[in-house]
Amino acid sequence: MSEEKSIRIIEFSGKKSDYDGWREKFLAKAEYKGYRKLLLCKKDKVGYDRIPTEEEYDEAMDKSTKDANDKKIIELAKLNRLAYMDMILSIDHKSSRGKVAFRLVKNSKSSEYPEGNCKLAWDRLVAKYAPRSTPSLLKLKKQFENSKLESVETDPEDWVSELEGLRTEIECIDSTSAMSEKDFMVKILNNLPSEYDVILDGLENRLTLDDADNDKLTVEDIREKLNMRYERIKQHEKYEMENEHEKALKASVYFKGTCHNCGKYGHKSAFCPDKDGDGEKKGNGRLNGTCHYCGKRGHHQRECRLYKKHRAEIDEQAKFARIEEEEESSDDESIDELGF
Repeated sequence: MSEEKSIRIIEFSGKKSDYDGWREKFLAKAEYKGYRKLLLCKKDKVGYDRIPTEEEYDEAMDKSTKDANDKKIIELAKLNRLAYMDMILSIDHKSSRGKVAFRLVKNSKSSEYPEGNCKLAWDRLVAKYAPRSTPSLLKLKKQFENSKLESVETDPEDWVSELEGLRTEIECIDSTSAMSEKDFMVKILNNLPSEYDVILDGLENRLTLDDADNDKLTVEDIREKLNMRYERIKQHEKYEMENEHEKALKASVYFKGTCHNCGKYGHKSAFCPDKDGDGEKKGNGRLNGTCHYCGKRGHHQRECRLYKKHRAEIDEQAKFARIEEEEESSDDESIDELGF
């Protein structure tokens, strides 16, 4: 494997919506490689390192006998170069949005830092994609307050995760706006569809328990209950759909007449195999959409496996029903001939 292929790149598209995920992954990589403190360094902050200039690095390298400080400067300069390299390689410079992020990193080079200043590049990305301004805070708060689980079709896990993300962003901009766990759980419980009412009583009663009580409600408890309820709702919808199909099948099996669509005996026009999933005759040039028989997307009713299976059962039973009718008719004629 070549050296180029062995470099693990965490790509950033330049889209603001992708920044949070990229930032966390890049910082995790920075921790592993040892330059995380350089990206987050602050003046007069104990435990954080300052990036040495090119002149400081050259002086340390020129000394024949290097003391601890010289070795530290050399180490930090090398980490800075590594951090800048990883950052510039991670930016998608081909897209229009990626070019903006690429220039922010590239322009961190200067006479003092000809190889780039990873701290300056990082701060510029933060200022661009994670602004800590009052308008941003108000926008996030409004978005949080208006958020609710609108429909049972939405997975509650996705909604709760989105709320947690908004809560974290708000706290990062303004620590005084931090929300307690209890208030966060109340926000979730008060913004659910009526289909989730059956689980609320048991959860709300646990909100006021003491912190030492093992049965005190947590966000994870709410997640678990919501997910269980969501699964039951989806299972019920599936059962109802199958039940409707079964009723339609039974109604069609005992139909003794001619289809108004194709003229064939044994089924109603609503179940005619010569119609597609939109209730139109075949060959009308419609694109694949949602099957009106099984409810799944990507095919029409005429292509539905479940429909074909039921259709085969209908045709088979209709065939026997027709034979029985013909035999009954034949028996009636024989009886008439005998004079009964």
